[in-house]
Amino acid sequence: MLDLTDPAKHIEAMDALDIDVQVLISTFYIGMELDNPLEEAALARGYNRWMAESLRVHTARLPWIVRPPLRMLERAIEELLGSKGGRNT
Repeated sequence: MLDLTDPAKHIEAMDALDIDVQVLISTFYIGMELDNPLEEAALARGYNRWMAESLRVHTARLPWIVRPPLRMLERAIEELLGSKGGRNT
């Protein structure tokens, strides 16, 4: 099973399957409810930073969906503007 610990190897597997782009969406947050909005914001920031750092040279082939903290509007805007969903645009 491939994960994102080695994005270059992941892209090699995509090439073998003739896949040009794979959009990455975290399933971690599906059905997850946190009582504390600050905890949600911290988890979202950590996830977004990890994705941005891990995939910084592979964003054309492995774009990802930013996870904003939905209950903190200012933090959500920061995440959306800062992360850019893995794109450099």
